[in-house]
Amino acid sequence: MKIKMKVDHVAKADDLGASTMVYKKDQEYTFTTEWQMKMASKWVNNGKAQKVGSKIEKTVVKPTETKVKKILKKVLGKKKK
Repeated sequence: MKIKMKVDHVAKADDLGASTMVYKKDQEYTFTTEWQMKMASKWVNNGKAQKVGSKIEKTVVKPTETKVKKILKKVLGKKKK
């Protein structure tokens, strides 16, 4: 899970909580372990952080003619305006 902090927050830096660190505002963090994911989910739910989504690529799909349309054009000819 990838998150971006909205505020500075002091939290545990290991799974036992023996050490802490300051998670800085506007900094992005990538969490992979279970305890990190739980911690990040709590922060997102409390409004201290937000999820960072992956970039979405858009593709343009052009409409294609079907066989039925081709046959109709041949039989009926072009439409008159």
